[in-house]
Amino acid sequence: DEVDFIVGGGSSQDANGYRHYSWGVNAMKADVLADYVSKRVGDQSVTVAVLDTGIDSTHPFLNGKVLNNGYNFAYNNNNPADDHWHGTHVTGIIADCMQGLNVDFLPVKVLAYDGYGMADDIANGIYYAVDQGADVINLSLGGKESLLSQAYIDAAIDDAVANGVIVVAASGNDHKDTAGICPAHRNDIIVTAAIDENYNNYVNSNFGTSVDVTAPGVLVKSCVPFSKDTDGDGYALATGTSMAAPHISAAAAMLRLLHPSMTASQIENEIKSNTTDLGSIGYDTIYGAGLPNLSKFIPYLPFEDISASDWYYEAILDVYTRGYMTGKGNSGDFEPSSNMLREDVALLVYRMAGSPDVAYRTIYPDVDINDYFANAAVWAYDSGVITGNNGKLNTGSYIYRQDFALILYRFADYMGLDTSARGNLSSYADTASISEYAKEAVEWAVGTGIMGQSVEYLSPLGYANRAETAAMINRFLQAYDL
Repeated sequence: DEVDFIVGGGSSQDANGYRHYSWGVNAMKADVLADYVSKRVGDQSVTVAVLDTGIDSTHPFLNGKVLNNGYNFAYNNNNPADDHWHGTHVTGIIADCMQGLNVDFLPVKVLAYDGYGMADDIANGIYYAVDQGADVINLSLGGKESLLSQAYIDAAIDDAVANGVIVVAASGNDHKDTAGICPAHRNDIIVTAAIDENYNNYVNSNFGTSVDVTAPGVLVKSCVPFSKDTDGDGYALATGTSMAAPHISAAAAMLRLLHPSMTASQIENEIKSNTTDLGSIGYDTIYGAGLPNLSKFIPYLPFEDISASDWYYEAILDVYTRGYMTGKGNSGDFEPSSNMLREDVALLVYRMAGSPDVAYRTIYPDVDINDYFANAAVWAYDSGVITGNNGKLNTGSYIYRQDFALILYRFADYMGLDTSARGNLSSYADTASISEYAKEAVEWAVGTGIMGQSVEYLSPLGYANRAETAAMINRFLQAYDL
């Protein structure tokens, strides 16, 4: 019952520069957890079985991630390629949420070219996924609960649950009670409803006491087979609880990587216990426990060059768990004393804005579409937050403290925040060195407590390092109660 896919939509970039297509990645902070998990588990991998219309293993976004031991139960052969589009789209969402991690996809085709399947084929697919060692099974499918579904699908899920496999299912798109829907009627799997970008319930999403959580499911962008894509870029938007479930499968897979000894029920409880409540206060049958916030799974910073006693620890923990800043390069360290580059500042502020979708276009000669900050540079230009210098972004250049204050000042205005606060600069020994173009912004930064706390010098022409930047961001967030 999913809305057929449509073309369009842009992409966003995270603090590591990974380009994301689903808006759900940022909404659930999946990229933040993925970065944390990558620093904790190294090269360990997790297997997610996608029981669907198959997977297009040739799609560049899924390159090297699709296992070759899948099976086609819809046609009883060894070719689980996607002759529809649904399975590839679902798989792409999981891959999108888990960029930077080793995730293997087991393609199990249980739905035919028209998106429909038989109960016994679905059941056989579940048994097969368990036998092949799947850690997570994604079921973005469903139908009316019946004696047939009980005899086949429910029995197979019983086997998966007994073997410790995490099973995630879509609640369905009929605006009905899940009590009459298989597999969404079950209370021993993770049943997922859907929301839109405004965090409102998807109007067709099924409801009921078996609904555990909700996740992004309206106009979600992901990969599709090129043969099914009308504009030829291999990506499209789709709507339905089928698009919500893979976001939760990705969360479950990351928790399995992070805590391999956890049982499936413990992982389900972890997901349900770390949510943003939506709808009625507490649990309700529409949103379940709410929208998972995956950054809540991060107990401490994963950087070896930062300790809890450092003055900037709490500030960096805040910006890290919000997904604004991460480690420096591939070193695994945060490098708090390293100076901020202008392109990294653009990416940082772009993330603070919520990583809006951006359709890339050439603006600066020193920014290429493949740069990790490409979308951020376009957004920063369009928003007026960063205007460039002599027609360039000036990549590779450090940023002055006064200029970072100016960027934050413009960002506050862009966000519609009150920027009237002004501090008295006369008590600082280096006030005269503030450039005229930045003076108003520095006055604002001092007035809001972002700069100049218990110091004699503002150092406006000093470079802003990563620890200072995190501290200024943290103070900005506190000043506006964000």
